[in-house]
Amino acid sequence: MLEHFGHHDQATAMTAGRSEGAGVLPAGELAAEAVVIPRQVDPNESHPYLQRDIVRKLKDSIPGFTSRSFQAIVWKYGLRNDKKYVWEAKNYTGIFQWSGDTLAFIKRLSPADIENARREYSQHLRNRKST
Repeated sequence: MLEHFGHHDQATAMTAGRSEGAGVLPAGELAAEAVVIPRQVDPNESHPYLQRDIVRKLKDSIPGFTSRSFQAIVWKYGLRNDKKYVWEAKNYTGIFQWSGDTLAFIKRLSPADIENARREYSQHLRNRKST
């Protein structure tokens, strides 16, 4: 069984007896005899954006997009729980870096999706304050 390594890890599959030798295989071609070797990817390259960078990139294409919009989307869709979207610096607690996949995810949302996320996030914050 092939284990999913997350976005920071890329896998190289090496197989014996292939005429092409060892190399990178598409996931669908991994054979039972393949040995999967994870390769680390620098998260500063795969996740180069801070929140402010994402907001700057999206504010012109999404009317009214603000840091609050970003925070609401991250909360509503659980992006902080998925390494595909986020990397947290181990030496700097609370510093999150975001991938280009985060930009693509937000761009796919409709204006109504973004507004619903903002509204639900505001309600979530109000409920948190009152408890």
